[in-house]
Amino acid sequence: MRKRMIWGLIALMILIIGGAVFLFVKNQAEIRQLERDAAAAAEMLRQRDAQAQAEKSENANGHFHEDGTFHEGAPPDPIQTQPPTRDYTPAQVKTPEGITDPDVQAAWERVEYIANNIWAFGGVASPRAEELISALYPPTIGDDSHGEGEMDLLSELRQYRDPRAAVVFATYTGENIISGEAMNEALVEIGVPAVPYLLPYIEPPYDLAVKDPGAAAFALGRIGVQHREELAGVIEHIIIPKL
Repeated sequence: MRKRMIWGLIALMILIIGGAVFLFVKNQAEIRQLERDAAAAAEMLRQRDAQAQAEKSENANGHFHEDGTFHEGAPPDPIQTQPPTRDYTPAQVKTPEGITDPDVQAAWERVEYIANNIWAFGGVASPRAEELISALYPPTIGDDSHGEGEMDLLSELRQYRDPRAAVVFATYTGENIISGEAMNEALVEIGVPAVPYLLPYIEPPYDLAVKDPGAAAFALGRIGVQHREELAGVIEHIIIPKL
């Protein structure tokens, strides 16, 4: 019995040693294979770099486009995009003569400031809006036109929220060329910059054949409700006394 146990232990040790030797040999073989694979990959990268350098040298006088086509000469300079212009002609503010009330004088000075600083109240400068303004102003609707084309352009212009469009919407509304809720909404959306353009249309005398003071006053009232602080006394000392 004792001999069997001894032989069993010897056999177990032989199996353990044999397994360890087998694993060692296997690992060594795998390591050598990994080394061969790494060397092959390094050689492939070296050849690819050499080919790229050769192509670069050959194409020194040309360039590739994104679609893979090759053209001789240096690649063109990237297009320099200019920011949209913010230029505009301020509204002509006619301050009444002989003002003695300092609050009234301050209100008119505020209108003058608004006319010359429309970008201080937000808005986005849009090149397309400039094109639409040029097409719509001054108005050119004839007696044989119902303004369908202009309405389409006005609807597009409204989308840009460019404060320079105030002169267009104020003129079409105040002179009763094209009016209505959409025009009124456009003026309210522009907000404070529209005020200097609307004020002349509530200035007496009211020639209803030329002016629509009601539409202008309605727009001014809505703008005043939304922008009372920015208008700083303009409502109390200029707009309300004219109504």
